[in-house]
Amino acid sequence: MDQDLHFKSTHKNELSSNSHDAGEWTGFKTVDGQLSFESMDQEAAFKDKLVADLVAKRKAIAYYDKHVRKRRPQEAWKVGRPWLKIVDDIMFCEYCSEDGVTCSFTEGCKVARLTSVKIHEQSEIHRIARAKRESYTQ
Repeated sequence: MDQDLHFKSTHKNELSSNSHDAGEWTGFKTVDGQLSFESMDQEAAFKDKLVADLVAKRKAIAYYDKHVRKRRPQEAWKVGRPWLKIVDDIMFCEYCSEDGVTCSFTEGCKVARLTSVKIHEQSEIHRIARAKRESYTQ
């Protein structure tokens, strides 16, 4: 079943008016759920527009992450990690601090990402400090 499709630059799913004003897109058809183009130029223009919109959206997300978003350590990260302390959005490792080692978690880790916590948790200095802590408490 063929059906003519008319895309406008404000179409939410494929085209966005944020980056390029493409006007009205016509001459596309669907054949068995697949897009069909009347010419190679129309297909190329359509793909270029989609790629340009994708790039613009990724740039907007990157800008938001870098300049707007405020990452904060989550209280849920402390579950199962009695060593993790959060003070004024800075993360500390109680075990490593007590052991006297120097690392980002004894000085205060300001990179509020769960991967930072997991990397520290698997580090050699943390494992040694944890083992010492566990031997003291037994």
